[in-house]
Amino acid sequence: MTWTKLSDDFPDDCEVLSDAAFRLHVEGLVWSNRKLLNCRIPMGDMRRFAKHPEAVAELLRVGWWETADGDYVIAHHAVYQRDRDAVVRQQAANAKNGAKGGRTAGPPRELPSRTAAPKPSTESIAGSESLNESLNESTSERDRPGLAGTIRTIGNEESQSFPADSLSSDQTGPESSSPPLAPPDVGSRESVQYDTVREGGLVRRVRRAS
Repeated sequence: MTWTKLSDDFPDDCEVLSDAAFRLHVEGLVWSNRKLLNCRIPMGDMRRFAKHPEAVAELLRVGWWETADGDYVIAHHAVYQRDRDAVVRQQAANAKNGAKGGRTAGPPRELPSRTAAPKPSTESIAGSESLNESLNESTSERDRPGLAGTIRTIGNEESQSFPADSLSSDQTGPESSSPPLAPPDVGSRESVQYDTVREGGLVRRVRRAS
């Protein structure tokens, strides 16, 4: 990478220029240093970097640029720019010093490298899965066997399921409640009322909200 040097009074000098000419002058200096042209720009290069190439007429008129053998030669502020030989020597020295320190040269300026987003580590994935499992377990159903069916608790709702053929018809009617069977593992409790719901081959008894 090369650099373009502008003195602190550069804007003061440029007060005589239009905005288009000011921009073209700076673009020309930067392009010359980037391509190591020693402030001598081929006229064919103008379309490659200039936003307002027509402003060259103004720079020629005020004497800041000149023409020579099909090139534009930058006169104003050229004295502050390093010449090609000095830049090449510096780049060679930098490369040599970097090699001694184990540093390799980076990609060209025109092709900036793009850093891929880091992949999540295995530990972070496992931790996330563990957290999800814990959350799921806190809201998942708990099954435990009863005397003739299964007591199932989901959230605040507790239901008991039985095979439909294990109950008499009067126990499976849509209005029946208070089933005679109670799971032995729930211990003694106050009187609990159930609603019976038939679902396919099962009869589900849902405890009424107290």
